[in-house]
Amino acid sequence: MSEAYDLLIDRLTNYLGLSADDLGPTVTFEELELDSFAMVELGLSLQEDLGFFLPEELDPQTTLEQAAQTMRHTAAEGAQGPQ
Repeated sequence: MSEAYDLLIDRLTNYLGLSADDLGPTVTFEELELDSFAMVELGLSLQEDLGFFLPEELDPQTTLEQAAQTMRHTAAEGAQGPQ
């Protein structure tokens, strides 16, 4: 998997206390039963500590791999700076 995916899994396990056994690339946020508060916490943690961003209105059907792809995309945009 990618660095972004690994960071996302790290945050879900170490920051939100989820079991790594319950996580995988095709698992959705809905399946993890994260409430909106947990999603905000996750997003802020990723943004503040790592510079990765998750959209505020993340679809509950988004898989962890799709979220990691979004993180990679937003990090790449940020590295390019304003155009």
